Amino acid sequence: MNWWTEKLIHHLINYNTLAVLRIGEIIIVRITRFNINPDKFDALMAWSDSISDQINSPTVLASGYMTRASENEIVSLGIYEDEKSLENAQEAVKELMSQMSEFLTSTLETITAEAIRSFKS
Repeated sequence: MNWWTEKLIHHLINYNTLAVLRIGEIIIVRITRFNINPDKFDALMAWSDSISDQINSPTVLASGYMTRASENEIVSLGIYEDEKSLENAQEAVKELMSQMSEFLTSTLETITAEAIRSFKS
């Protein structure tokens, strides 16, 4: 497991960002890490605001987070209700990710995983 994955999982557990999983429920999580030009951070935030309706569409994402791990590192988390939801969102997500190229200084590193446990106090 990469250090950025560990950092994000730590955040998820400590800040209760995943709903409590019911027995037998499957939630799929896509974690994407990338580097940006820090001078373009405000432009990236403005861009993400401009596409919020697209991102918040239930056909794209059940829930999501964009986190800033360092001045130039972003880790995003997409939460999907199941594998079918993830598959249905692929084209829309690919299109949105391609629009981010002007902000990127690295390639996108993405992993997809099944959430197996959540914690909520």
